[in-house]
Amino acid sequence: MGKEKELQKIKNNPKSVTPERLEALCKKYGFMWRQGTNHSITSHALLEESYPIPRHKPIKPLYVKHVIGMIEKVIELEEGLNDER
Repeated sequence: MGKEKELQKIKNNPKSVTPERLEALCKKYGFMWRQGTNHSITSHALLEESYPIPRHKPIKPLYVKHVIGMIEKVIELEEGLNDER
């Protein structure tokens, strides 16, 4: 499945997302994913922020929506970089 299609599926239903599924999506968009004891931490080279995500299943929609926002920011930034070239 393409990353855009997977992103749309998760946006449409943020209530049933597992940590593994969110991690896979983030990695498709170039995010780094570090495992802590109780949380995973995701970050991207184009963003100044990193974000901790609890590792319980399923992940609460609040966390999923925040990560989706981060992915959308990265998409915008990458498009801006491509436009400058």
